[in-house]
Amino acid sequence: MNKEDAIKLSYLTDVVHGDQTSQLARLFKIDRSNLVDLSKSMNPLAKDISELALNHVNVLRDYPNEEIATGCLAEAMGVRPQNIILTNGAAEAIALVAQIFPRGYFHGPEFSLYERYIEIIDRKQGKLWRSNPNNPTGLLAADDIKADIWDESFYQLSCGTWTRMQNDNDNIIIGSLTKLYNCPGLRIGYVMCKNEDIVSKIRSKKPSWSVNSLGVALIPELLKTTDLILWKKKIDDLKSRLVNKLNEMGYVTSDSAAPYVFVYNGVDLLLPLAKRGIFVRSCKSFGLDKDIRIAVPSEKNLALLLNTLEELTIQTLK
Repeated sequence: MNKEDAIKLSYLTDVVHGDQTSQLARLFKIDRSNLVDLSKSMNPLAKDISELALNHVNVLRDYPNEEIATGCLAEAMGVRPQNIILTNGAAEAIALVAQIFPRGYFHGPEFSLYERYIEIIDRKQGKLWRSNPNNPTGLLAADDIKADIWDESFYQLSCGTWTRMQNDNDNIIIGSLTKLYNCPGLRIGYVMCKNEDIVSKIRSKKPSWSVNSLGVALIPELLKTTDLILWKKKIDDLKSRLVNKLNEMGYVTSDSAAPYVFVYNGVDLLLPLAKRGIFVRSCKSFGLDKDIRIAVPSEKNLALLLNTLEELTIQTLK
């Protein structure tokens, strides 16, 4: 590997959570409009957010009022508005919960923000955090698995329903509408808990107006576009075609229920795909240097990805 490729690969493996598309476009000298970014996992079937946003840009002159949006989300999820807090993405939800419960722990691999915000790792008295499905492997928690704080950022697209919500009233659920509706720039997440005392404590830590006016205005509109069962079915079909191709190439994948594919020892795909304008996620930030995560693409981008993987296979055989 030459020095230039080594630098590019180092950047790809060190990329942390968040949109790095512009930086990658400059590094690989590829027009941003021609890139396929599969490093971030979003709903490939979601309605184009720009169409809805154009009808609500006037609200940018107003301070956000979350009451209607919270009520609509609560109704969709089958809980009371008092049980839900809208947040500036799931990232703020994680930070707020960790402020109320600074002692916690998790079983790796897990999303790196848990470790960042948990103040004290305490396996005896701390709260147990779990992503469900697991991020990055995509594996769903078995029905008998317990946790205190569930991160369900990918749950809806994995199961075709809103939440696993256990019977324990003290369970805290973290969610992401950002991923469900493919709108990372809007930063919409939530915290949900049946225990209203816990909800009140978490809400007391939330900064005023942390969810912007446009996001609040769009939530009722986005909820009207929701078809969780259909989305799951179509995503599963797209995913199975990608998994079949990867397995055909000799790669081992997890039994992911999520809208992404976890590829064991797939790091050798990072650079060749990036050179062709397709970016996938290194799992180094999860403590897994050799593995990658590939978001399930749209039908159009899946065709491009499968063709690219076929080209790589042919080149390897030469």
